[in-house]
Amino acid sequence: MLNIIFLVFSIFLFGNVMASPSESMSQSDREYLESLGKIKVAVLSDKGRLVNTTSFQGEFYNINVAYLKKISNELGLKIEFYEFDHPAEITSALYTREVDLILDFNSYDVSNKVGLFYSAPIFKSSVAYWSNKSTVGKRLDELKWVCVSGSIFCSILEQQNITNTIKVANFKQGTEKVLDSEDEVFLDSYISLAEYLNSSDNVSSSIATPPWGGFVYAQIVSIEENQRLIELIDKIVKRSIESDHLINSFSPYHFSDMINMAFRNSNYSNVVRYSFDDDSFPLLFRNEDGTLSGYLKDVLDLISSRTTLEFEYVSSESSQSAHAMLESNEIDLIPYSLTTNESNQSIEYTDSFMSFTYYAVSLANSTAAENGRKGVLLSESKKHIDVKNQLFGVNTEVYRESKKILSALEQGEIDVAYIRDDIIEIIISSHADDEYFVDRSMPIALNIAMAVSTQRLSLINVLNSIFRTWDQNELNKIKNSYDPFNVVYGYEEKYLYQVALGFVFVFLLSVVFFSLLQKNMKLKVIIKEKDAASTRIENEFLNSVIRQIPSIVFIYDDQANIRYTNCSKYLCSECDNCHITNDGIGYKNRDTFNDIFKKNLTVKDSCRTHSCPLDMEMMEYVCKKINLNDREYILTVINDVTEKNQRESDLENAKQKAESAIQARDKFLASMTHELRTPIAGMVGLIEMLGAKIKDEEETLLINNISSSARQLNVLVNDILDFSKLEADQLKLSPFDCDVLRETSEVLRVHKIAANKKGIHLKYNFKATKVRLVSIDGLRYSQILNNLLSNAIKFTDLGSVALEVELTEESINFLVTDTGCGMSTQVLATVFSPFVQADSSIARKYGGTGLGLSIVSELVELMKGKLIVESIENLGTKMSVSLPHQLVSTYKGQLSCLDIHFGDVSQNIKDWVGMWSAGPEDEEVKTQDAPHTILITSDHETDQSDGSYEQRIVFTDDVEGFKQIVQEKILLSNAPIFPDLLFECLYQHRDKAMICPPLEFEQLQGTVLVAEDNPINQLVIRKQLEQLGLTVNMVDDGEAAYHAIMEHPDGIDLLITDCHMPNMDGFELSSKIRNEANLDKHLTIIGCTAEDSSIVRSKSNESGFDHILFKPYGIEKLRNLLEACLLNNENKAAVTTHWLDKYSEEEVEQLRKISVACLTSDLQKLEEQQDDLPSLKKIVHKIKGGALSLGIEDLAKIIYKVERSIKSDRRAELQSELVLLADIMRANIELIENYHRSEK
Repeated sequence: MLNIIFLVFSIFLFGNVMASPSESMSQSDREYLESLGKIKVAVLSDKGRLVNTTSFQGEFYNINVAYLKKISNELGLKIEFYEFDHPAEITSALYTREVDLILDFNSYDVSNKVGLFYSAPIFKSSVAYWSNKSTVGKRLDELKWVCVSGSIFCSILEQQNITNTIKVANFKQGTEKVLDSEDEVFLDSYISLAEYLNSSDNVSSSIATPPWGGFVYAQIVSIEENQRLIELIDKIVKRSIESDHLINSFSPYHFSDMINMAFRNSNYSNVVRYSFDDDSFPLLFRNEDGTLSGYLKDVLDLISSRTTLEFEYVSSESSQSAHAMLESNEIDLIPYSLTTNESNQSIEYTDSFMSFTYYAVSLANSTAAENGRKGVLLSESKKHIDVKNQLFGVNTEVYRESKKILSALEQGEIDVAYIRDDIIEIIISSHADDEYFVDRSMPIALNIAMAVSTQRLSLINVLNSIFRTWDQNELNKIKNSYDPFNVVYGYEEKYLYQVALGFVFVFLLSVVFFSLLQKNMKLKVIIKEKDAASTRIENEFLNSVIRQIPSIVFIYDDQANIRYTNCSKYLCSECDNCHITNDGIGYKNRDTFNDIFKKNLTVKDSCRTHSCPLDMEMMEYVCKKINLNDREYILTVINDVTEKNQRESDLENAKQKAESAIQARDKFLASMTHELRTPIAGMVGLIEMLGAKIKDEEETLLINNISSSARQLNVLVNDILDFSKLEADQLKLSPFDCDVLRETSEVLRVHKIAANKKGIHLKYNFKATKVRLVSIDGLRYSQILNNLLSNAIKFTDLGSVALEVELTEESINFLVTDTGCGMSTQVLATVFSPFVQADSSIARKYGGTGLGLSIVSELVELMKGKLIVESIENLGTKMSVSLPHQLVSTYKGQLSCLDIHFGDVSQNIKDWVGMWSAGPEDEEVKTQDAPHTILITSDHETDQSDGSYEQRIVFTDDVEGFKQIVQEKILLSNAPIFPDLLFECLYQHRDKAMICPPLEFEQLQGTVLVAEDNPINQLVIRKQLEQLGLTVNMVDDGEAAYHAIMEHPDGIDLLITDCHMPNMDGFELSSKIRNEANLDKHLTIIGCTAEDSSIVRSKSNESGFDHILFKPYGIEKLRNLLEACLLNNENKAAVTTHWLDKYSEEEVEQLRKISVACLTSDLQKLEEQQDDLPSLKKIVHKIKGGALSLGIEDLAKIIYKVERSIKSDRRAELQSELVLLADIMRANIELIENYHRSEK
């Protein structure tokens, strides 16, 4: 409303002032103006204007329109306004002469353009921007700029190359756009923005002027033929300026804009220092975090948001008052001061920006004495106490609440109560009119202004100009948030609102409830009516469907009862024994029936009928769900296809029989392999435990042969399973580092026993090579070799079987030759077919299944190798195999530290020893001063023992098994020669000569729960775990295991479960633990099975196994797996960082940084160089040095094991040990980073 008041007032003055120029106008000018008639003026549309808010186009625009009206009145012109929606339409209307005059706005004073004439500027305003949120810390180019489309303000943004703009239709839309945004600002005139903030009572936003904004000039524009009219308008404007009575002089927003412009152009700083007692609630106080708050702080922030002023608080010393600081120019402003008539040359006061009027209130039936006791309703802050003393007297009592001051008045504690006029109105409205007497004859006025230093007099003009643009709503909005006292009479308004809302809520809830109840009853009636109607429609529909179908139709309801049919025999009750009606075609079982209903399945099938009156023997039917009126039925359509399906039925039966046979075979094979592997696993485990207790080398060799035979038995069992996998294309290769010499010799030793029993001479020649380890699927290689040797020995009754092997850096090439029965050309053609032998006599004579060579052929092809078979009937067979591989390592002087002498031995032995000894000596192998001498000879030469040899190795035919120790001599088999046994003997002697750090394996610790149903396997695994130092709890099935875990969750460190058990198998047990058992820790679960297949691996991942252990397995493999699992379970407990306790706190911080950095770098190199043995050896040696120097014992122990595996080229063990080493390093890094000194 403030802008309206100023506008009316300005028009009034303007009309009086502008009367004089017209009197001096010439007669010709008057005649010219009279000839013009009505003048058409284009203005922007003001549709959508709201009451008591700024107009649609902004205050700046409206002031200029009002000014144009007054100019036209002065000139005696009659004008008509034509509204347009967009500025571009206004300019176009002027050119097309639809209008005579327009208002134009520019960022500079425009003289004339082509075809247009401009008046002198009638008005100007600063360009400013308004933001609803704080833009402190943001650059102007980071903001989104909002402007009125087609306005000068959009043009200004374009001149500044600001592209991040949003254009709106009018001023109102611009303000609405910015209200809910954090990074959008509205560019317009200062006058319009200031008026909008005043009318909207927005006290939290701010106005600022951009450095490039400048001013906006308003000018009246017309076309060339109206040049004289523009000149007359200029005369009016010029005289108005000279008389200083422009309309903008009476706009408070324009006045504020001008003052701010003058202040910005002056040399004064925009920083205003102020001081006030910061313990004066609610005027000024500090929050808990020490920041200033209060009514005065908000008032100053409001001033700052409307001007360029910045207020800086200056604390006052206890001995110095704010007025003294103002007089000494230490501050520029006191924001709260009573106006006084006292003369002070250093202080000036602004206009009052806040005032309160107090009246004396007394009881109606009492007479207040002139010097009676007084009370005042006032805040108890220090500043208000000073005000009280000055206006109401020192002895006046201060009250904070209206109830208390009125109670004191009623109790006679005071005679007069001074209360603010607005509070008095509340009291009177809450009490009887005659209860209190209000003396309004002597009001006490409390006028609040701001005290300013005379050194900053220009500041007074700026502040007064802002005060004039305020209305009471803005001040009340700030003041009410810091109300210093409460006024409560009768029931509190908040309580009344709560009670009223409660009643309204209960009433609405009751209305809703009864409405829903009524609707529910109506709905039930409607449903019943619809059900009756739908039943009639349903019957008509079903009958019409049945009549139109030529086939036999049966319709069943959801209870499998026949509801409708077109079968004449059934309708005549001649189908009592009918298979169709009795068995219910379309749902041979209840599950299928439910699937048709729930899954909307369509069932197509055929069946043979019994006792059908229609003489159908074979019929074809289709069953499908149909819906009618939200009810479901099954429609069954039947056709007679007896002749058509006769042959198809025969073929289907044959197919089903074949598939059943295949399924039975696969099931039998899988079952038998699992059943065979289980006792084999127990046998292997028992042999392994027995071998650990036997120290005699001869007995050890026998145990090793038994173990090798057991492994070969397992290989034969694998043949059966592998054939099934090969047919299903499920067999996958698993390459690993394989010692081909040892693998080949072990297979041959197994078959040597079988050959000896048949009296066949078994020859073996493995050509010496420097290749030691290759990457290949060693299990499949052994399987191929085993099958070929087995076949050769089986089909050879007299003569010999020879194996020749050549290992190169690219491939393994071996040849198996026998002098057996051979094969004809016809037999060769089917030699690789499964279950095929030459004739039935072969099966009776030699036995077997006929799978061996078929599996060999498939495996060789899978390994991308070559297989060549040559055979002559009654003479023998040659089978040549070549398998590619990847080279891993070679012999590098492993035996160079030994002094080896030869007697009468074959050249092949000498070649092998040369390969093992060639090359530089291992740099980490240290020997004694004198080399160890060894003699390798045969039993064909005389005894050369002269005491100078520390060890004698003799090749002989007279040896039990393949290796025997007799009188400190090592006897090795000479027929055939096994180079791997010779290497083993020499390597063991080399180990005795080496000075290596002792390697001790600690016993494992922990409790393992084992779920196993096989008694033999229970015995084996219990012994194995106890041998490793673990505590074992044994149960028979998954249910017992789950109960044991739930009863003692903290007492079990690891679970080993068989995958196939009664009641609950291992997969179900693991899944139940993961999904249902709420354990405080992750329980490691290892699945154990004899069935090696992709299905098992997939099920193990789904059920939550951490690892899977395939039977049969060795104790070393079991130990490596358990060691890693138990370490992972208690990584932090297993690692100690107490070595840091011995250092001072300053040294600890330095050591922590260095050790963490080194261990992290070494761990990264370790993971990158696992496949490069020389580099791996160096990095492991470096880690060991650091671990020993720091005293990290667990790290040093595992490194000793890793180094031993590297020296022995035990790749399988090395991989698991490297994983364990990396885990220990990570745990050490974590504990060092989180190290805290131990309590002593």
